[in-house]
Amino acid sequence: MDNKAYLDEIAVKGKRKGADGPPLSPAIIKLIIVAVFAVISLAIVGSIISNKNTANTQLYEKVYSRVAAFADKKGPFAKYQNYINSSSLRALNISVRSSLETTRSTLASAASGVKIDTKSISAEVKKDESGITSLFTSKLDEARLLGELDSTFATEASYQLTMLISLEQEALAKVTDINFANALSASIEDLTLLRDNYNDWSPTGE
Repeated sequence: MDNKAYLDEIAVKGKRKGADGPPLSPAIIKLIIVAVFAVISLAIVGSIISNKNTANTQLYEKVYSRVAAFADKKGPFAKYQNYINSSSLRALNISVRSSLETTRSTLASAASGVKIDTKSISAEVKKDESGITSLFTSKLDEARLLGELDSTFATEASYQLTMLISLEQEALAKVTDINFANALSASIEDLTLLRDNYNDWSPTGE
């Protein structure tokens, strides 16, 4: 056997010896298993946190969007102001619109604290909130045509404020930003009183 052949044979044996090296020890195998589970756990926790943050963001967007829609000058509360016959109901409605506008403004100022952009609400939230406002408006349209606007307005306004208050309470339970929380707390207190006034309103009390 010449020198080249001999060296080649040694090299091949060396490679085989390396490939057929000693098996991993039980301790190393355990460390590998623990590391794999740790990576998987971190991925799961990260996914849960991400989903939670997304859900909270959409909740804050819903609160702002509904308040803004109700406070809008073309929204349901403003649209029927001049069609309401009852002077006390008109006065109450003015108070509600003022409260909603104040809340809209304070929520907008605190929006950055909960990482929402009031000028770029998600399409899903826009669609849901638009449906709620449209249904509210259609009920009032029908009541006006039937000559039942005052009583229907009081009932529907009370219901819509109840739903908004519930949404704000849900957001308040989750939010950590103090400014957004304060805006929610003030709105809940104010709208609860106004909602109760709608409930107490009666056409016979004029």
